[in-house]
Amino acid sequence: MDPVLRLPVPLRAVARARGAAAILVLSAAVLMAACDSQSPVDDDPTLAPGVPRLVAPVNGSGDVENAVELRWTAEAPGTIYEVVIARNASFTDLVTVVSDLQLPTYVVTGLEVGREYCWRVRARNEAGTSDWSAEWTFVPAREVHVAAVPYPVWPPHDTIGLPEQLDVEWTPVEGALSYDLQVAQEDIFVRRDADMRGIPGPTQHLDRLVKGYEYFWRIRSRNHAGVSAWSPVWRFVVINNPDDPNTPR
Repeated sequence: MDPVLRLPVPLRAVARARGAAAILVLSAAVLMAACDSQSPVDDDPTLAPGVPRLVAPVNGSGDVENAVELRWTAEAPGTIYEVVIARNASFTDLVTVVSDLQLPTYVVTGLEVGREYCWRVRARNEAGTSDWSAEWTFVPAREVHVAAVPYPVWPPHDTIGLPEQLDVEWTPVEGALSYDLQVAQEDIFVRRDADMRGIPGPTQHLDRLVKGYEYFWRIRSRNHAGVSAWSPVWRFVVINNPDDPNTPR
């Protein structure tokens, strides 16, 4: 029988320690490789963007307005999108082609009620252009009209003695998606103190108003069909002395 080599106890301990260290090094290397293989690469500027996935309206939808917002998934920052809308699946009868969108959404208007439309999207960056997305369809079921003109409510027209911070309010408009507000120190609104878009509801807080100054304001509504006309122009004056007991509450 071959003799068995037996290491002294100190040498056996060293061998076991070296073996454990080797196992730890190998495990760390495997773990790092696994992490690297799972690292996201979507934001790598050297890679072309992925194919966008369509989100809305749902494929085959037959309950949308003839002014509809198309939405899809966003790619990395700096991506540009191209959307194509057509009256047939071969995309030869085109309705709209937009190739410079910076956000993953587009509103198309003036569609024919009862007609089927096809649409698709692709993305591009400096590294290249993605394939086209899947092709989805929808059928407008009803017309959408520009929302009505909102009407100022508060503060009442020609109010004098208001504080330097206040909320302006107006009537809510059915079908409005948002509102625009302009505030100026002259009623022609050439130089504006506030010019806001996309206000979600019928009120907006104003601050940094100047004591003793008069202000003019107006609003309008927005939806997918467009924007309404401006409301009547109302006026108010900010109080000189904020401790004046006549200040409206």
